[in-house]
Amino acid sequence: MTFVDPKISLIVPTLNRPRELENLLNSLVRQAKLPDEIIVVDQSENTLTRELVRSFEGLNKDLGMNFIWHYQKDKGSAKARNEGFRLSKGDIVCFTDDDIILDRDYLKNIVNYFSLHPEVGCIGGNVRVINVPKGLKGFARDLLSRIFLISFFDGKMTPSGFGFPIFLKEIDKPLQVDLIAGYSMNFRRGVFLKNQFDEWFTGYSFREDVELSYRVSLETKIFMIPDARFEHHHSRLNRIDPMGLKSMQFRNYHYIFNKHKNTSIMRGILFGYSILGILFIDLLEWLSGFKKNKWEFLKMDVVVINRLIKGDL
Repeated sequence: MTFVDPKISLIVPTLNRPRELENLLNSLVRQAKLPDEIIVVDQSENTLTRELVRSFEGLNKDLGMNFIWHYQKDKGSAKARNEGFRLSKGDIVCFTDDDIILDRDYLKNIVNYFSLHPEVGCIGGNVRVINVPKGLKGFARDLLSRIFLISFFDGKMTPSGFGFPIFLKEIDKPLQVDLIAGYSMNFRRGVFLKNQFDEWFTGYSFREDVELSYRVSLETKIFMIPDARFEHHHSRLNRIDPMGLKSMQFRNYHYIFNKHKNTSIMRGILFGYSILGILFIDLLEWLSGFKKNKWEFLKMDVVVINRLIKGDL
């Protein structure tokens, strides 16, 4: 399917981050190819986000964009993105996060690539990497992640059910992948209509983007493209406590494995191998620095893995 003049819906879930959202919206109203509608799914506990969206709507009437503010009481990233899609009308449905700033040509380049490549159903952008892991520790972590099948750093799912989107390096050519990150997911409408976010993932929804993109990759091509660039500013607001995060991470690892890779005893062995790899990497990080927080992370790993084995997670 090629586009003559596609309608673009851009969806962003947000929770108590009006300052970050303002920066994102400023980058959106400056796009070379403007979105036709910006849908903000607000889960905040005050009216600041609603007032911000109304302000942008008033100041940018001449741009012809439709600003949609929608309140969602039940907090959860996956559910918020699906709700935004239900409100959308675009031929291309774009998802991003509130702590992202898009380069001016981001949407224009997404649309152009869809138009030139009708076989591609989903596109991810190219994050501008500011802090690249360096030195012996970075090399060791990279090597061990590969050995334990946690990630090959190529945007592909591993045989053990792990793998991560590419976010620690910038790409210089279009790259077909299995996995892309939720802060830069752009779909043909028909593709997303058949493959929405799994609402089993709640709250912060760690790896809901991995699960969705892998599922989509089984039926259509997913590409990351180098000229759809953006910055991720990693807001510290609304992050959950370390123990809660650890529990969610391992629980979600296990859920994705059961959903997509639990097909044989050998697959189960490989999943356990990757889990032990995470424990081993955290052990080495503690031994290399003897920092209190690394010891706490290691203890949390042991507690959570024990709960996972017992089925209590």
